[in-house]
Amino acid sequence: MMRPKISIITVVYNIIKNGRKASFLRMLESVKAQAYGNIEHIIIDGDSDDGTKDFLKSLGLNFFSKKDSGIYDAMNNGIKKASGKYITFLNSDDFYFNENSIKKSVMKLEITQADFSFGKTKYIDENGKTVNGIFQENPDIRNIFLTMPYSHQSMVIKTDVLKKFMFDTKFKIVADFDLTLKLFLHHYNFVYIPEYIVNFQIGGASSNIENVHRETVKLYKRTLESLGINLKNNEIFDLEYKKLIPGNIAKILSKKFGFKINKKLERKDIFYKKFVFCGIPLFKLIKAENFFDFYIFNIVKLFSVRWKIC
Repeated sequence: MMRPKISIITVVYNIIKNGRKASFLRMLESVKAQAYGNIEHIIIDGDSDDGTKDFLKSLGLNFFSKKDSGIYDAMNNGIKKASGKYITFLNSDDFYFNENSIKKSVMKLEITQADFSFGKTKYIDENGKTVNGIFQENPDIRNIFLTMPYSHQSMVIKTDVLKKFMFDTKFKIVADFDLTLKLFLHHYNFVYIPEYIVNFQIGGASSNIENVHRETVKLYKRTLESLGINLKNNEIFDLEYKKLIPGNIAKILSKKFGFKINKKLERKDIFYKKFVFCGIPLFKLIKAENFFDFYIFNIVKLFSVRWKIC
């Protein structure tokens, strides 16, 4: 039986200048190691001017170089060139969790006949250490009206479906969330793979929380308007200035589409403050929005058997 082709799209720009040669080679090896025999790897370069094109040529890679308006424009260029039945995206800093990542995704899609799949993502820092506490590590589609529910690098989607939408280049950071919302609101079928698919190195544009929030506000406004839902003044204030996604908006959308939202995202963000003496970490305390929460959080931690020194 012939396995359907999958197009893996990797977008690059000034790899050498940005110190990403090693991570690019790591990504490349993870693609080559895939236990799946019908892969088309499309590399889109944004007209690099630092020797990146020569570097790609030296590796014998077939790539396309063209000036673009940003990462999503470059991704769209890759989509246009894709000839596979399915498409997935892999950043130059990221790499597949193991050799079966593509195989598991495609086979699950073939068996279920779903339009797109997504799975778990392992988040790492620049030193390769695991970063915990990121919601998208263990995707929950019930989060969809509150945040991007999964890492789009873990997503595999039918090419004909993706070409109907493409990425909206008006967004510079959250166009993947925009695409996910459109797929959901247009009732495309999905399948969740409860296994790690990709290793994602944190950083880049999406790490700027202020910019992410600013674009997310625009996305929510546009999405709600397209559904004929008008925000009240206090809801707009909550969304724009308090940086909150009002619970009643999520409830309206959830009721409209017939499922419950995931309550766990309604908790307050928790941050740790580490106390160090003469370079030796002594202990951590939880920072909170007010003194009451601060003392409650830390007293509970202090007397808990799970209290951990740094």
